[in-house]
Amino acid sequence: MKAHVPYLLCVAIFSTPSLAEPNQSPPPSTIQPGTTIPTLNKMCQENASSRPYTACVAYLRGLFDGMQQVKIVEGLKNTFCPPVTAETDQLRLIVDGWVRDNPKNLGVSVGWAVPLALSLAFPCPK
Repeated sequence: MKAHVPYLLCVAIFSTPSLAEPNQSPPPSTIQPGTTIPTLNKMCQENASSRPYTACVAYLRGLFDGMQQVKIVEGLKNTFCPPVTAETDQLRLIVDGWVRDNPKNLGVSVGWAVPLALSLAFPCPK
């Protein structure tokens, strides 16, 4: 039993929520199915060297690149006409602007909101 005491003490200490910030939870460090747009936006606002920020920009970059590929491969409707390249920070700012401009839609998933935000930011000429 004595051999397990240090282990149990560590488990108790590290599994106890911090008392310094009782209502603050850190943003997740991965994008999971059902992640909402405010969660993604919060991740994008973190320090640039943090895991949540890295997950955010990786998600945005991958989604943007995927949308470009769909446009190229499928030749779908002319609703998304992005530049050949886009800065990751530009994509992050587009999502941030969409969150500010659409407070009634904050419960939607990132899989719906981010493509919509990018399509609105890069419309095709008429």
